[in-house]
Amino acid sequence: MSRILKSRRAKVLVGVMATMAVAAVAAFAYFSTTGTGQGSGDVTASVKVLGLTITQPAFDKFGSQTATVYATNSGDSAERIAGATVVVTSTATATCANGSFSVPVGGAVTLAPAFVTAHQEVPANTTTPMAIGTISVTLNDLTDTNQDGCINTGTAHYELSSN
Repeated sequence: MSRILKSRRAKVLVGVMATMAVAAVAAFAYFSTTGTGQGSGDVTASVKVLGLTITQPAFDKFGSQTATVYATNSGDSAERIAGATVVVTSTATATCANGSFSVPVGGAVTLAPAFVTAHQEVPANTTTPMAIGTISVTLNDLTDTNQDGCINTGTAHYELSSN
């Protein structure tokens, strides 16, 4: 028997069997253990408290101009803005018809570089509007409609949202 254990092949075989035995014991211990536990955590406010506004440029002719989008934050913690959209909801007055103003399809706001690359946040308790980005607003030429009220004094109503 001592002659068998002296061979290299036998030593390797014994080593493999010992390794398998240790692995089997470890697997049994891992899969047969039980336990319980508990934990707790705190979460900040999940409701966004951002106020978004847009400053519409005064149009003296038909065409597109850049409008600035601003944010305020009435919450107790800073809020990151990953994106914002703008929709024109109406423009109807006696001399400025609905459809006179528009934004690009999808209404995506071009965020200021600091919000995109540096992940800038709107600080908590910000009451002074902070510029977060821009969007192109177009005064459309509706050939069959009186749009005199849109020039220099026309105001569109916007719906803004952020994510």
